[in-house]
Amino acid sequence: MYSNPISVPGGAIGIDTPLNLTQITATVEAVGLPNIKVLDQELTMPVRLKLSNSLLGNNCYLGSTANPINLHLTTTGNPPSEPIGDYPGAVFPAVQHTDNLFAAPAASGCGVFGALNWAVNLRAGTPSASGKNSLTTSSDVYTVAARKVRPPAASAAQAAEPAAVAQMGAAG
Repeated sequence: MYSNPISVPGGAIGIDTPLNLTQITATVEAVGLPNIKVLDQELTMPVRLKLSNSLLGNNCYLGSTANPINLHLTTTGNPPSEPIGDYPGAVFPAVQHTDNLFAAPAASGCGVFGALNWAVNLRAGTPSASGKNSLTTSSDVYTVAARKVRPPAASAAQAAEPAAVAQMGAAG
């Protein structure tokens, strides 16, 4: 799983400032394996939320591997599907998943020696018990037999690319 960073509205103090000095971005990071119920289009996954800002440092999180945010994303109804070309399976476009029951643990690692944990907790309202939080996502859900999907064979020129370039392309 991967996530693009999102901007926290209002940043660190709840209002936008000139030059975005208090801007915070949040990135969801998986900290365990997901449990997927394909037929029900449900996903359960332990995650943590990385908060990024120059004052918070590089280790500011809500949740951890030992105390994750456990998301149980469910959908209602039977979303419409579309075929995936010649592959067995389908894509379910723009499926809404919701979780209203997850707990959000307190911040950790924010600022030098965690000195700003209290400020993050105050702004985020954490720790927050189950039932006090909500998350709604929209995503395209693909169901396809993995054994049927194979990348095309690499050409001789592609095979000769340096490993660093190949890794950089795969990471992007």
